[in-house]
Amino acid sequence: MITTEITRDPFTGLPNLFELLESAPLLTYGSPGTVIAADIDHLNNINENYGRQSGDRCIKILADLLRAIVVSCSDSVPATAFRTGGDEFILILPNFDKNSAENLANDLRKQFRSLAIKQGVLGTGLHTVTIPYNEKGISAHQLIKAVRLGLADGNTLNPPARLPKWADQLIDNMIDRVCETLNLLHYTRFLALHDEISGLPNHRAAEMFIADALQNYHLNKKPFSLLFIDGDNLKQYNNLGYQQGNQMIRNLATVISNSLRHNDLIARWLSGDEFIVVLPNTECSHAFQVGERLRAAVEKATSDWIFPVTISIGVANCPENGTTIETLLAKAESAVTFAKRAGKNQVS
Repeated sequence: MITTEITRDPFTGLPNLFELLESAPLLTYGSPGTVIAADIDHLNNINENYGRQSGDRCIKILADLLRAIVVSCSDSVPATAFRTGGDEFILILPNFDKNSAENLANDLRKQFRSLAIKQGVLGTGLHTVTIPYNEKGISAHQLIKAVRLGLADGNTLNPPARLPKWADQLIDNMIDRVCETLNLLHYTRFLALHDEISGLPNHRAAEMFIADALQNYHLNKKPFSLLFIDGDNLKQYNNLGYQQGNQMIRNLATVISNSLRHNDLIARWLSGDEFIVVLPNTECSHAFQVGERLRAAVEKATSDWIFPVTISIGVANCPENGTTIETLLAKAESAVTFAKRAGKNQVS
């Protein structure tokens, strides 16, 4: 499955409003719980008095505190935190009663104020509101409206007790339209990043996989390897007809996919029976072993096909062979070319 930036806040790494719209019912239905909504007091003043970087640090502090709560709750409840606006966050806590959630909110406010002071930001804090829901859950529509009314209590002199009917209907209609647009975006993204013949992610997705792995290397020094896989017998199937050739590619993709490890990522490359596999946290020597296992698995699985299929594999490793997409792909392509010239059905 290809992750999507559409539902992820790039600044904090938390799910965003779009993710909330799609998943809120799934996260809450089936058990009572409570929602904590929070925003930072006077963020505009922080940006003006201390600079935008200080405001951003405060947003990061709040995001990290919420992420820590989610992690601490993971063994007992599927808590989830969202960034739904500039400094507005929502924490969904299934199986939490209102008193427990309010105690947690009090701790959150204290921790935030303490960490903000350590960053040199004085006189700021959090405004929080707790919103309980019953076992039927709370829809995204209800949640967003309740949060806006609750947070308005600390930001306006005369907050409304409830929304006017016209505003209530307007928000519902807007949320429905946003959800419809999200569905369309997901569908078009799927079309853009998947190969129609094999059903696998395509070359665009492969480049995204490699870019993510490179980012992980630069941030955490986690090595990874690439396998460039090229089938050795495609022309024999195409001579029977392109439908047979396409079916062979689908079958070959299935064999390779079923032989990979859980976290390995496979994509069909630019044409024919070429595939790219990204092996996270894998040194070059181990990648060679994975490639050899794939090669043997394909040879065995296709032995009773009309034309048995073999594959040639080129291995490249980050950082051993480079730390850019271009250098790693060039190394992997050079290696698979060497394997082909050396007699095919081998790993180089």
